[in-house]
Amino acid sequence: MISTGTQPPHASFMPGSQNDENKSQFLKSSWKSRGVSTSSGISNFIADSAHAVWAGFKQGRSLFLGSATVLIAISPILGMQEDSDTRSQPPTPLYIPIVVCPILEELLCRGLVHNLASKMTHYIFQQKDNAKIAASCLSSGFFGLIHLFEPNPILKASIATVYSFAFARTYNEYGLLSSISSHITYNLLLNIADAYAETLSNS
Repeated sequence: MISTGTQPPHASFMPGSQNDENKSQFLKSSWKSRGVSTSSGISNFIADSAHAVWAGFKQGRSLFLGSATVLIAISPILGMQEDSDTRSQPPTPLYIPIVVCPILEELLCRGLVHNLASKMTHYIFQQKDNAKIAASCLSSGFFGLIHLFEPNPILKASIATVYSFAFARTYNEYGLLSSISSHITYNLLLNIADAYAETLSNS
C-alpha cells in the first residue's frame, strides 16, 4: 500500500483531531460570552430598577412636602376634620394603605388605564407628547373617581386627582416601578404624619 502522506478526508472530524479541539474551545468561549452577557444584563436590570425606585422615592417625598404645605395652609379655611364615623371604625392594617393600595392603584391607573389611553390618544393627536398629556389626564381622572368612596368624597377625589398627575409624570419619565415607589413613599409619609398629628391631639 502506497502512503500519500496526507490525512483521509474524515480525519478532521475524528476525535482528538486539531479541528475538534478548536470546536471545543469555540464552544467554551461561546458559553462564556453568553454567561458574561447574561450577567451584564442582570446587572443592568438591577441598576435600572434601583434608579427607578430611587427616582420614585424622591418624587414621592417632594410631592408629600408640597401637598402637606398646601393642606396645612387651606385646612383652617375648609374646616377639614376627620369624620366621627371614620374614627369609630377599626384601624386598617398599615401595610394596606402603604403597600397594597399603591401597588394595585398604580397597576390599574398607570399600567392599564394610562397605557390604553396613551395608545388611543396617540391615534388622535399623532404626537407622543400630546398623547402622554391626554393619558395623564384620563388616568388621573380615573384615579380621582376611585377616591369618591372615601369620607369627604369631593375634596378627597379632587386632591387625589391633583397628586395623581405627579404619579403619571413619574410614570412617563421612569416607568411603572418608579410610580409605584413614588406612591408608596407618599402614602408612607402621609400615614406617619397622620399618626404624629393624632398623637399630638391625644396628648
